[in-house]
Amino acid sequence: MTRRGVPARFSRDRVAQEAVALVDDEGFEALTLRGVAGRLGLTPAALYTYVTDKDELVALALARILQNSVTEQVPAGWREALRFLAGAVRDLAHRHPVITTAYRSGFMGFPQAQDVARRVLERVVADGFTESRARIAYATVEAFALGQAVTAAADPERAGYFEEGLAVVLDGIAARRSS
Repeated sequence: MTRRGVPARFSRDRVAQEAVALVDDEGFEALTLRGVAGRLGLTPAALYTYVTDKDELVALALARILQNSVTEQVPAGWREALRFLAGAVRDLAHRHPVITTAYRSGFMGFPQAQDVARRVLERVVADGFTESRARIAYATVEAFALGQAVTAAADPERAGYFEEGLAVVLDGIAARRSS
């Protein structure tokens, strides 16, 4: 059954799957109700039995991407937790380049993304960072990983800089932590 009590022809999971496929094939800008409906053989109006609007469709697609990408436990220790974050963001952007557009468009505030952020921040705070410093460290590592993913896509040689660049960022965070 759908949200409206109508027998469902597809599941929301199938709608999410097609939305992700559309984004991966044609880019974030192609993610429309009409585009996903077309892939499913539905009219755009029929898609409203599964989602209320485009924002919900975008959130559904991004949740699916994140659900399939960041399922591991966040390791203990601030450095390990931030290294985990950097690797997860880089790998996610590599598998789904559209994720950088989602960041730019402000669509990464949905619950699954917030859950990952919360788990990483908890580890960083548990190691003695203030909440404010933990958020700055998180944002710095996230920005590094996103920037690295974008530049590595344009120049594959730069992909080899990730580990060394991340070490420099983490060392900088460690130095600021003790100041």
